[in-house]
Amino acid sequence: DLINKSQAVATVTGTNGWEAVLRSKPALVFGHCWYRQSPGVFKVNNVETCKNAFKEIESGYKINTQDMINYLYSFDRISIRGYFEDWKKHQDGLESVDYKQSMLDALLKEINKK
Repeated sequence: DLINKSQAVATVTGTNGWEAVLRSKPALVFGHCWYRQSPGVFKVNNVETCKNAFKEIESGYKINTQDMINYLYSFDRISIRGYFEDWKKHQDGLESVDYKQSMLDALLKEINKK
């Protein structure tokens, strides 16, 4: 309810920023999160970038739906399934070997491009 009724959401790196942009609400992000390049995310590094973000949002900034669709499509195309922390290994049903193989395949693909 808070996100739905907001004009924007501010977060350090939290999921609430991602939930906001998925609801077409701008997100002011003060840290480094995986969705930082997404449409609707204002990267805030200092007072000036924060002021600029507020100005743009107050001026009626809207997230372009097609830009978000393009971002999600591109993100899906370049992503690999994997994890770095052991506590995540049971989250989506893939075996540890599958994760390791997909990460290895992606790394080898990039190395072979060079």
